[in-house]
Amino acid sequence: MDNKKTAIIIGAGSAGLIAAKELKEQGIAVTILDSNPRIAGIWSNLPWNTYTLTSSKWVTEYGCYPMPESYADFVTNQDMIDYLVSFADHFQLTSLIHYNVQVKSINKNSDQTFDVVTNHGNHEHVDFVVVCTGLHGTPSIPEFDGINDFKGEVIHSSKYKNANDFKHKNVLCIGMGESGVGLISELAPETEKLVVSSSGVAVTPRVVKGSQNPFDQMQFWQIGRHMIGYQELLTSGLSWFYRKIPRTLKKINITLNLKFYSDYGVKFEEYEKWFPQALVPHHFHIKFWPKPMIENISGNLTRTSAPPDDIFYLMKSDQITPKGSVKSFDANGVFFEDGSYEKVDTVILNTGYKPGVCSIEFPNQWQYNHLDLFKGCIHPDMPHLAFVGMVRPTVGSIP
Repeated sequence: MDNKKTAIIIGAGSAGLIAAKELKEQGIAVTILDSNPRIAGIWSNLPWNTYTLTSSKWVTEYGCYPMPESYADFVTNQDMIDYLVSFADHFQLTSLIHYNVQVKSINKNSDQTFDVVTNHGNHEHVDFVVVCTGLHGTPSIPEFDGINDFKGEVIHSSKYKNANDFKHKNVLCIGMGESGVGLISELAPETEKLVVSSSGVAVTPRVVKGSQNPFDQMQFWQIGRHMIGYQELLTSGLSWFYRKIPRTLKKINITLNLKFYSDYGVKFEEYEKWFPQALVPHHFHIKFWPKPMIENISGNLTRTSAPPDDIFYLMKSDQITPKGSVKSFDANGVFFEDGSYEKVDTVILNTGYKPGVCSIEFPNQWQYNHLDLFKGCIHPDMPHLAFVGMVRPTVGSIP
């Protein structure tokens, strides 16, 4: 009789594959379920054909399986897919993957095992379940007053393919996360007018100013340990304190940061006008772009036609119109919180995703919350139920 322990891994993306590899090496019989028709999770579903990762390959690769030397510092989406496929083949995981399987619920049995219910039958009395559905489940679509009256096109960034689709249009981009900045970078030269709405700002350089070294490698330097602790402190609920700081002190603080990060002499007044709700000046979100070695590659972090600090450059050269939060829409355009109005043809929502875990029912009607989990990973009441790749670190990518 085979007494081998069994495990179900939900998700065949970067987190699911490494979880499967580790459990397999412990002698556990692993089955990987994925709702997609192919390997690589979110990477295989993006129609954006010029996408490039915002974290460097040294922070994104698995420690046990380095990325090829031929890869650029910041890899393309296709590079990431090829890398994950190669990883799965190398560690003999490919045959363990079942595609187009949607997990509906996880039920706990009296013997502490689990039944995993899917659209293609059940997996009963499984010893371990590891949920690796990722942060990019279904698109997060915010509600805006009057949006149903707007006659133009509204799309989520997950449907974006390339800038050519928006030539000579008046476009509103809402949100400046990682995908938002990449889209803005590509769209600015193509659109008739590009309006950018954001309620907060964060500036994180991707390349150390004055060098070609990826900024996220700093966590591997001696100073990196202190930098990570400093950022954790700044992002641990101190924003309420920052709001109470006098404007004069904020101006000094942010001006010093902007001098360090930008070559374009961005003034505090410009920064403040665009991002009136910014709270913590050190934990920034605007991306800086290294110039690529290959001239025909464009997109996130590899813009060929703009300087390294792309967003500031686009702002200073009037290629984008910065705005704060959206208030409402009418048939032809958008009203902003500052009372201004812009006529637009298209709205692109760079508003992120809901985690894939939200579509799964858990035992005892538990709703996923990483704060409930030990180390953000293990369920304390169900220690054979784990979540991997669901919590982002302060510095660098999820891997």
